Order: sequence, then C-alpha cells, then structure tokens
Amino acid sequence: MSTCLNGEGALSESYFGLNDPVDEISEMMTVSSVAPGELVLTPQDGSRDRTFTWLGADLTAHFTQGEQVLVEASGHNEWETVSNATTFASVFDGLSLGFGTFAPPDLPYGGLTFKLEQQCKVVSGPKSSKTVMALTATAGADEATVKATETVAVGPYQVHNVAIYVDETSLEVMFWEEVTVLGPVTP
Repeated sequence: MSTCLNGEGALSESYFGLNDPVDEISEMMTVSSVAPGELVLTPQDGSRDRTFTWLGADLTAHFTQGEQVLVEASGHNEWETVSNATTFASVFDGLSLGFGTFAPPDLPYGGLTFKLEQQCKVVSGPKSSKTVMALTATAGADEATVKATETVAVGPYQVHNVAIYVDETSLEVMFWEEVTVLGPVTP
C-alpha cells in the first residue's frame, strides 16, 4: 500500500456533532444561530444551548435562525442528526479499540448506504502507522468513493469523509471514523 497524506495534520481528529454527546435524544429545538459549520440550538425547556459542529457542505443555505428543528441521537457509534422540514444534517462519530473496522450504519432517513475500502497508509514512525479508509456511498443507482477530507455528491446527498482510519501502534489498534451527510429528508 502506498503512502498518501503528507504529515499527521492531514487527518482531522476534531469532534463534530452535538457538543454534549448523549445516549439518546429526540427533541424539538430552536436554531438560535447558524454558521457554515455550526448550529447553536436552544431546547424548548429553556435549558442550556447545544452546539452542533460540522465539517462539510455549508449549513447556512439549509437552516435559518429561529426555525424549529428535530435533534436526534441514538447512542455511541450512531448518527447525530438535526433536521428541519426539508433537510437533515447528520454526523457519524465511530470509535473502537481492537475490534476491527465497520462502515457507518444506514442513515436514519434512508436512501444511503456505505462500505469501506483502503485508501492509503500514513507512516508516522517505526512502530506507528495509520491505514486511511475511503468511504463508498451508494444512493440508489448513484455510487461514489469519498476519500479522506473530501466532500462528494452522491445522488441528492453531500457526503464528507472527515477521516476514517485504523491507527496501528505498538500498543493497540484503534479504529476511528467521522462522516457528515447533508441531504433531503425525503429523497
């Protein structure tokens, strides 16, 4: 396998999604501010605002300040989703130690499936390397490979492969993946 990315900084290790990860949530909230990579959400019960951070397609064209959105999450290694009447934005943040690789589960709104394939290898030392994974996304007859750090249109969806890799060190093997998807509630 060839070396492909220049340096450790090429892969993001930032967290995207809800700033307070929760096991489960399905709650209406109000968008109190919108930026290309962030939604600030106010719960209807007046409790502390939540921030939904994002990397991928610009959110400002799809969400507006003051609108009501549904915020959903169903636990670890699942999608965190914000949706209005027409559009959803979902973040998948998966992590496993020593359990191998897994593709993101199907989206809550359906219509998009995923599989993984090896993209390249980044060697950062004699006993440390990362096998970077590309994501193949399929929506009906449309299929595209989304390489690390890229955003690609697949049917009506914008899929961003923030980073998917296997970190192979002398102490452990860690699989980490983060994917964002923006698309229509009804494809």
